Amino acid sequence: MTVLVVTPRDDGASRRCATWADRLATKFAPTLSVRTTRSRSAVEALLRDHQHVLYFGHGERDALVVPRRLFRSRRALIDLANIGTAPGRIVVAVACFSGDQLARSATSSSAANRVKSYIGWLDEISWPPEWSDPIGDALVDGITTLLDGGDVGDCATAIRHAFDRAHDRYRNEGPARLPSDRVPFAKMCATYGKERIAVEGDRTATL
Repeated sequence: MTVLVVTPRDDGASRRCATWADRLATKFAPTLSVRTTRSRSAVEALLRDHQHVLYFGHGERDALVVPRRLFRSRRALIDLANIGTAPGRIVVAVACFSGDQLARSATSSSAANRVKSYIGWLDEISWPPEWSDPIGDALVDGITTLLDGGDVGDCATAIRHAFDRAHDRYRNEGPARLPSDRVPFAKMCATYGKERIAVEGDRTATL
């Protein structure tokens, strides 16, 4: 079994996310297949060839996207129309708003393209760019639980605990690593990441 990892790497934030995907791929080679693309047609072809999906990039409430920029329109890479092209699919989307409308719709029993389980976030995922390691470590550690054989519920719990550790790192080490006025923001990022994680569908599903 090979798990698809999509990393658009279209700007600084998504490139930072992609480094965490790369860490997982190094740890779990050849289980993970990391593909960098901003093409919907390329993503759809990859979705047909892989059952489970990890996504590291930008999200909006109804899609995982390459966002709109000056001289560039929004491009939805994964949405309700293409997300459920493999039976029993598990999706973990490290992306802002990725656990909102798309997650609920994709796991609904009435969805034509139904996903078995989905982990995402209800709001932004943020980090201080001066020191993003605690957030990245939390995501890598938490998703490792799923890749090591844990179920979706175990993975969500592990991510929450890992964000607690990230908060403590920012509290204890932040004053030496960040400007003093940035430490509260860093702690807030960890707390918000923990509290706004969303799990839809079957929590007992495994890869």
